[in-house]
Amino acid sequence: MRTLVVGAGPAGLGLALEQARAGADVTVVEQRLPGEDPGWGVTLRDRAFDAVGLGDMEGGVALKGRRLVMDGEIAVDLPNPSAGHLVTMARATFLGHMRERCEAAGVRFRFGVDGASLPDDVLDRYDLVVGADGVHSAIRNRFADAFRPTIGRGESWFAWLGTPARFDKLTVLVRTGDLPLLGWAYRYAPDRSTLIVEVTDPTFHAHIENRPHREVVERLEVELAAELGGEPILMDAGMRWRRFPMLACATTVWRNVVLLGDAAHTAHYSQGFGTLLALDDAVTLATTLREAPDIQTALARYQGIQGPKIREHQETCTTSMRWAEAMARAASVADRRGLDALIAKRWPDNAVTAGPLEERMVPTANVPRPRTPVTAG
Repeated sequence: MRTLVVGAGPAGLGLALEQARAGADVTVVEQRLPGEDPGWGVTLRDRAFDAVGLGDMEGGVALKGRRLVMDGEIAVDLPNPSAGHLVTMARATFLGHMRERCEAAGVRFRFGVDGASLPDDVLDRYDLVVGADGVHSAIRNRFADAFRPTIGRGESWFAWLGTPARFDKLTVLVRTGDLPLLGWAYRYAPDRSTLIVEVTDPTFHAHIENRPHREVVERLEVELAAELGGEPILMDAGMRWRRFPMLACATTVWRNVVLLGDAAHTAHYSQGFGTLLALDDAVTLATTLREAPDIQTALARYQGIQGPKIREHQETCTTSMRWAEAMARAASVADRRGLDALIAKRWPDNAVTAGPLEERMVPTANVPRPRTPVTAG
């Protein structure tokens, strides 16, 4: 089966690896060059590596629980629940491991190729074309009349940042001062943590819009000085403030084309489902391709299986996003009673929301220990 994968993110590489291992002739085209992987850290569940056949992958960090810090004081401090824990990893490290496995399986890569530049007869040149080229997917846009995408926007403005500060638990930061904000932080390497900062629309226009990024970051460093322990906030070349894109498609398959990952759907970062859902797309598609008698049957089965699952997880993530937006609004007016009520709603107990790949994960009690290739400290 001649397969073209457009996009070398988690979804595209996951599908390419599964297809190559099944004997398919796989080519991956990627707009960026090697070493240009954007982003800070990715989040997975501890058993997700085994669920997608990556149990020997090294370089992850096992988070130690969840915490919420309000104006410098700990308001919630929870250990890992018995159901499992989050594992984080530098996005560049994760994608590097995936590319190495793909190359070893025989996948060919063409870097510096924009999906928009592919010839009009691309569908006729391959048995299967996979659009895994992100939220701004050229494949989805080219065949938009077939996929019928809709894109909404969240209320809050957010930016992905980093810091050398060590957040060993998934930490929610709340500030009600001169620059009210909601933050999400987690360590993914010995000396790096992801830091996502979000603010209300009025706060963005009053304090951030039209100001240089460095000036805004320096102000954030002052606001979060206690939480950061005096460490700086880091930016990368792609840093920008934006509202979260809520993408959904009426269908993710058309003819011999299928959309995976953020090209097909987005999931708000507050649940940490993005990479998991991308990998779940890849594994589900590979399974239907392996078991179905032909590609059209496989794609129809994939849509039937994954469509409802995607909608369910998007609903969960949208609910989580609305909670975060409400927290940011309450912080902006220093509504402590409202904040306390929202916190109690989020964590009535120490349960973890079921996520993508859950049905493929072996129960923690049945997994031999030590097994997970991660570090805890």
